[in-house]
Amino acid sequence: MKLPRIAYILLWFPKPSETFIFREVVNLRRRGLPIDVFTIYGELSRKLYSEMQGYRDVRRLGIPVLKRLPGDIAYWCRKKPEVVWELFRTVPIRKWKSLEFGGENIFAFLCGFTLARMFEKEAFDHIHAPWAMGPATAAWIASRLTGIPFSFAGRAGDIYPPDGALKEKIRDSLFVITDNMTNVPYLNGFFPQGASKIYGIYNGIDSGPFKEATVAMKPPYQLLALGRFDRIKAFDVLLHACGILKKSGLDFHLTLAGDG
Repeated sequence: MKLPRIAYILLWFPKPSETFIFREVVNLRRRGLPIDVFTIYGELSRKLYSEMQGYRDVRRLGIPVLKRLPGDIAYWCRKKPEVVWELFRTVPIRKWKSLEFGGENIFAFLCGFTLARMFEKEAFDHIHAPWAMGPATAAWIASRLTGIPFSFAGRAGDIYPPDGALKEKIRDSLFVITDNMTNVPYLNGFFPQGASKIYGIYNGIDSGPFKEATVAMKPPYQLLALGRFDRIKAFDVLLHACGILKKSGLDFHLTLAGDG
C-alpha cells in the first residue's frame, strides 16, 4: 500500500512553544508516513530544546520567496485565470482580526501560489496546516490552485476570534481537527453543512517515562499550573477561578511554574 505524501505547512518549524507539533511530525515520520514540512517564514534558532536543535529536514520560504512570487503567480494566471481572479478579488480584502494577522494571512496567501507550484511538480497527495490562520490560508490557496485536498487544525488563538476566511477554509477542506472538544460545535457553527468532517483529537503524549504518584487529597490542596506566562495560556482565568475557590472557603495552595 502506497502511503500518501503529505505537505505540512507552518509559519515556523521547529518552534519552542510548539513542542506538540514537533513531536507530531517526528512521530509520524518514525511511523513511515512521508511528510515534508514547509514554513512560510524563515528559521528560528533561539530557545530551541535539545531535540529541536539541528533539525534541518525543513523547507523554508521566508523573504527569499519574494523573488519567485511574480513568476509563480503568472504561472497560475496562465493555467487557471478564473481561479486566480476569484482569489485575488476576495481573499486579500477580507476583514482580518488585526493588522498582525492580516499581514500574516496576506503573505501566506501569496506564498500559497509558490507552494502550489511546488506541490504540483512534486506530486503531493495531501496538504495539512496545523494552525487555522496563515498556514491554513496557504494550504487553502494551494489546494484551490492544484486540486490537492487539504486539511487543517483549529486550536485556540487561531480561531478565537475567527479570521476573515474561516468559513471558506472549513467549507473547502477535506477535514478539520481540533484538540479541544469545546471547539467542535464552535467550528460547526461556521459551516453547519460540514459538521461531519470536524473531529476532536487530543494531542498525544508518551506516558511511558512517567510513574503514578501518591496524591494526598487533604487540605491544603496543592494545585500546580505549568505553562508559558503568556496571555494565550489564560492564567488570568485560573486566578479568577482560584478567587472563587477562596471565597468558598476551600483550603488550597496554587503554584505557578513557567517562564515569560
